[in-house]
Amino acid sequence: LLNNKDLNTHFHLFTDYIDADYQQRIAKLAEQFSTNISIYVMDANGLKVLPSGHAWSHAMYFRFIAFEYLGEKIDSLLYIDADVMCKGSLFELTQIDLG
Repeated sequence: LLNNKDLNTHFHLFTDYIDADYQQRIAKLAEQFSTNISIYVMDANGLKVLPSGHAWSHAMYFRFIAFEYLGEKIDSLLYIDADVMCKGSLFELTQIDLG
């Protein structure tokens, strides 16, 4: 967010749990940087029967659900996993025509 103040960003957070404190911190972050953050709390019980392992939890399936859900609602999407840090501007990525 610090390096992308010029971009109109909307973050979509898919999770199976979020507490009130974390929701408040997310809301403050969104307000501080004038951005939108949508939180989707999912019932992951159905996903727990799918294959997973020590390195991959049932949460890895959230990205498939997210793509299917968001693909019907928005024109472009940049997926960045929770463990990725962006050190510079993302503007050039917004200019690539992937259509």
